[in-house]
Amino acid sequence: MLTGRWRAALRRPRLQAQVEGRKLRWQNLSIPTLDATLEAGLAADDKLTVDVALGPVEDGRSTPAGIPAFAGPGDDVRHRLSIELVTPREQLKVRLEGGLDQQLKVWQGVLAQLEAQSDDYGHWRLSGASALSLAADSASVANSCLRHDASPAQLCAQAGWNESGNSELQVELQALPVEFLAPALTGVIAAKWRLALPPMVPSSLRPHSA
Repeated sequence: MLTGRWRAALRRPRLQAQVEGRKLRWQNLSIPTLDATLEAGLAADDKLTVDVALGPVEDGRSTPAGIPAFAGPGDDVRHRLSIELVTPREQLKVRLEGGLDQQLKVWQGVLAQLEAQSDDYGHWRLSGASALSLAADSASVANSCLRHDASPAQLCAQAGWNESGNSELQVELQALPVEFLAPALTGVIAAKWRLALPPMVPSSLRPHSA
C-alpha cells in the first residue's frame, strides 16, 4: 500500500507533501515502512525540508539488510543532506552541506562527514571536510582522506568528472596493515592509483564560442 497527500496555499504557493508506504516489495527485498515528507516554497526566503525514513529492509531470507535514513533540511541557499546506513556488521554515515549558485545550475558545498564502521576493518572517519561540486555536466570532489582509528592507515581520494572534458580519479593508500587482507601476514601496504578518462562527448559535438 502506498498513499500520499499534499497541500498548497494560493496566496503564497508552498507545497507540503507526505507519502506513506507499507508492505512494499522490490525483487527479493521487503520494505515494511516508507515515510517521506516534503515542504518547499517558491519565495527566496522559503525553506526546503525533505525527510525520508525507509526500513527495516529485509531480503528474501528475512534478515536485516540495512536501515537507511535521509534528512535534508535547508533553504534556497544552503542545504544539508545526511545519510545513515546500518547493517548487522557495518555502519555508514555521510553528511553533505552546501547550496546552489545564483544561477541555480551548480551545487557547491563540502563533504562534511564520512564515517564507516565494519566488524572486519574497524572504524574509518573523514579527517576533514572537503570541497564538493555537482552539476548536470560536471562533478568534482577535492582530496578526501579517511583515517583508521586503530592504526596509521589512511585512504585518500580525489576526483573530477566533466562530460565534455577529461575526467580523473586519484586514490592513495597509506600504511594499511596487511593483516586486514591476509591475517597470517604482517606488515603494511601502500599504493597509488590514477584513472584518467577521455571526454564522453566527441569534440565535433562540443559547443564552440564565437
